[in-house]
Formats: sequence, structure tokens, C-alpha cells
Amino acid sequence: MHKRKSNVTSVRPSIGDTVLKLSGPLLTIFGLIVGALQFTAQLSNNDKMEFKRRIWEKRLDAYMELGNLTARIVTSTHQDSIKRLSVEFEKVYWGKLPLFEDDSVERAMKRFRNEIHDKAEGIEDSLDNDRLTEKGYLLMLTCKRSLKRSWEQLEEDK
Repeated sequence: MHKRKSNVTSVRPSIGDTVLKLSGPLLTIFGLIVGALQFTAQLSNNDKMEFKRRIWEKRLDAYMELGNLTARIVTSTHQDSIKRLSVEFEKVYWGKLPLFEDDSVERAMKRFRNEIHDKAEGIEDSLDNDRLTEKGYLLMLTCKRSLKRSWEQLEEDK
């Protein structure tokens, strides 16, 4: 029997061919990893922005509640009403506002709170409703400025 010689000669691929064949899948894998990391980072940023927006909306709600209460206090003419509204103000003052107020709102609230207390207790200087009205107006103006600053900060963080 004769052994047949194969006409096929073994050709070894060059290193350059091997590198080219491997580089395509490796670049694809690298691209997928980078894309996944960017996607994850974007989701994280979106979650942070959504959280900040919800906090801003809660601050707005709290300031609106404070504004309505302030208007009721300023326009109240009876001592009993002022005392009852003073209790409501204390609930807002110690309840939800410390979670959302900034330093300027806190200072304005303290000033208004002092005027309410004086008026509710019938202290003579406080019987002039202009002081209470002025402190209430300044409180609402301070809340408005606080909302504006926090919204601008939210927009800058985008």
C-alpha cells in the first residue's frame, strides 16, 4: 500500500492575521462595556435629578402651606383666631418646614413667629397690625427667593 501524500500544506497564520481576527470581537466587547458604564452613570444622574425635583416640589408645597397660613394670620382680626392660628403655625414651624427651609427662611419664620406670639399675647406694640403684615410679607418674599435659588441650583446640576 502506498501512503498518499496530501497536497494540502499547513499554513500557519501570521501574528498580524491573528491580531486582526481578535481585535474585532475585543473592540466590540470593550464598546459594550463602555456603553453599559455610561448608561449606568446616566441612570444614576437621572435618579439624582428626579430626587432633587421631588424635594423642590415638596419645598414648594410646604411654602405654599406656610403662605396660606401666613395670609390667614395677617388678615385675622380676633384675638381668639390669632391664638388658634398661632397653634397651626407652630405645627408647620416645627413639623414640615425644618425639612425644607434654608437659613434665610428660618430667620424670617422666627421673626414672624415672634410677632405672632406678641400679638396672640396682646403685647401692646404688636397690636399694630402693620408690623405683623410686614413680617408676613417678608417671610413670603424670602420663601419666593429661596424657591428661585433652589430651582436655579437644580437647573445648574443638569
